[in-house]
Amino acid sequence: MSRTRSLLLLILLLSPFLPHLPQARAWTVIPQGYYLYLPLNLNSTSLLFYAVRSNVSVSVALDTSSQFRSFNSTGRLNDTIYLQNGTLVENAALLTPGLYYLLLYSPSAAANVSYYYYVTQNFSLQNSSTYVGFFYTVPPRSTLDFTLHDQTEGSPSNVSFLGLSNETLTYRLILWGPNSTIFSVGPVTALANLSGGVYYNSSLSPGLYYLQVSNPNPSPALAYLAYHIHLSYVNPYLAWVVRTGKLSPSPPAPTGVASFGVYNRSGLLQPYVIRTKEVVGFFNISSIEAYNSTAQILNVSPYEATLQLNAVLQVNDSSGTYYYWPQDVLDFFTNESVLAYSDNVLNLTGDQATLTNSSITSLDGGYVENSSFGAYYGIYQNAPVVTYGLPLAGELIMNLTLLPGQGVEIGMWVIVLQNGTSPYLFTSNFDRIVIHDPNVTAASFVVSGRDLTPAGEEQRQGNFMDAELVFGGGGNGAATQFLNLSASLFLGYMNSSGSLVPFPSYYSFGADTAEASDNVHVTRGQGPFFEVKAGVPDFVYLGSVGNSVSLPSGRSSSTSSTTSSTTSTTTSTSSTTTGFSISFYILPVVALIVIVSVIVVVFRRR
Repeated sequence: MSRTRSLLLLILLLSPFLPHLPQARAWTVIPQGYYLYLPLNLNSTSLLFYAVRSNVSVSVALDTSSQFRSFNSTGRLNDTIYLQNGTLVENAALLTPGLYYLLLYSPSAAANVSYYYYVTQNFSLQNSSTYVGFFYTVPPRSTLDFTLHDQTEGSPSNVSFLGLSNETLTYRLILWGPNSTIFSVGPVTALANLSGGVYYNSSLSPGLYYLQVSNPNPSPALAYLAYHIHLSYVNPYLAWVVRTGKLSPSPPAPTGVASFGVYNRSGLLQPYVIRTKEVVGFFNISSIEAYNSTAQILNVSPYEATLQLNAVLQVNDSSGTYYYWPQDVLDFFTNESVLAYSDNVLNLTGDQATLTNSSITSLDGGYVENSSFGAYYGIYQNAPVVTYGLPLAGELIMNLTLLPGQGVEIGMWVIVLQNGTSPYLFTSNFDRIVIHDPNVTAASFVVSGRDLTPAGEEQRQGNFMDAELVFGGGGNGAATQFLNLSASLFLGYMNSSGSLVPFPSYYSFGADTAEASDNVHVTRGQGPFFEVKAGVPDFVYLGSVGNSVSLPSGRSSSTSSTTSSTTSTTTSTSSTTTGFSISFYILPVVALIVIVSVIVVVFRRR
């Protein structure tokens, strides 16, 4: 298939998603020494794609109205927005409102020419759903640097770029440190691969990168930049890049057990994906005593510590994909032997993602509060408070129920199996949370070693799509010291058969939890359990625990959940691969567009 036909095919494939896209396409003959021009009268900032194919070399120029008048009077094409020569020409540009001309000139012979173009308006900026996409202005004869998301430091990756501008720009992708250039393109009006899938792709080794954009012109350039990072796998130790700026682990950190969706096989990381309706964290705590001398600065008790079960919730509806971070928390006041059942939900869907008291509600008194961490849902003042004895054993459970036409209900549960020296069975569905989305189509907790949640333009990286059962400080990002701690933990999920099973692999630390501990050590215990004690931390890969589990509650790999009415789980593993779908990226740009295409074909002799 020819490259021109590839571009035309791409447009035709997308046409079912476009509102009555007019076909700006024609075949004609341009006599020697004549030119053809197509005026484009744009009422708003627009994206122009065009392709020209000819049996002889032709000149294709994109001109402003003044540049076109200059050519018409002088016959010289030395002043254009962008000029290309050849038998096959493809390009794209970002244009501000005004009158423009697409000019085809055949100086040396009669040319059999076919051409195609279309114009789209009303860009959909994608800073908060699937990839980064934003407008910016490059001052005259100036350079801007854009640092890519930090996740490129953790693993090999492939990055897809789309850059568009109304002036020619030069693009350089540079590796921090040695400042070595990965690629240099330009001056161009489009950083793109129009014949091979629209996006310009670059394979990267682990490292931190920035894109340098230079404007050599005497006038400012309006530009649009979109990029998406495709990871070979998620590196769990990226958590420390945000905490300390380094990839190497050090305390404090949330510590316990976590699944990041990756196996570590002799240093080779291999990703997998788990989707489930229910996540379960078992605990058996025989001693717990914490103290943080600086805790009151963060408005928490010095003796406060938490055990937190959290996971990423993915919600799909007819308009896109959204990510939330629910957590089910035991909040200990270790000097009083009192604990509170607490919870939170945060919207992770990227820049400006938020929650309101109408977008998320509770049947049990929870509400949204704004803080320096963002808009957090929590049960707050309505959290149940109980006294506890040791040993304390039980389960933290989060499960989902899809409510067609309404949204998604998150159930927060605590099951107490032992409180003190006597067995004590108590089950509490202490919070029933509804995320309101009448167009919801699917929802699941996701553990994925393939990607992070959307980071958007403003954040350094997204959140890990992991599941965690970890000890930390009392709240507000506090880190605590455990004077005494001895506990057994298990973290699992309900599979599609309704059976409780372990995750395929575990690490001894969490990443998304802000609260942390200074001195918790984790080792393998009996069966599927992990032993957690006060001691010197070593943040390591813990491996797998097999496929079966039996908890003191009686639940096991062969028994169904008593707290969830619906469960489904999918698991997949694969070797490291990268790639992407063309429509996945171009659709957000051209959805909800208004097409303006005016074709006036005029031959003039030069």
